[in-house]
Amino acid sequence: MSNMLHILGASLAQATGKQEILCRGLLRLSVLDSVEHLRQSSDLKQVMAYMRTMTYQDWKAFVEGAVLSQRLENIGVSRPADVVAQLKQTLADAQSLLTMSAR
Repeated sequence: MSNMLHILGASLAQATGKQEILCRGLLRLSVLDSVEHLRQSSDLKQVMAYMRTMTYQDWKAFVEGAVLSQRLENIGVSRPADVVAQLKQTLADAQSLLTMSAR
């Protein structure tokens, strides 16, 4: 599993009060819908392989993107902007992990 998926999933669970496994699923589904070439194939292995190659900038763009905010609203998060802000902070805190993984 992608380290960043695990980290962001835990952060999302903390922010929303939802189970971490559900939050990781929400993140995977949101990545799938955010990336054009993945939308054409719903193969989980492809999604996970892509997520392992995502850079800090890729994750940042994803977290700031409309798809994730919309999904958060869909699961009943009343203040998705606050949750996104927390995810952005988590991402910034974990940036060194992504840098190390890319080497």
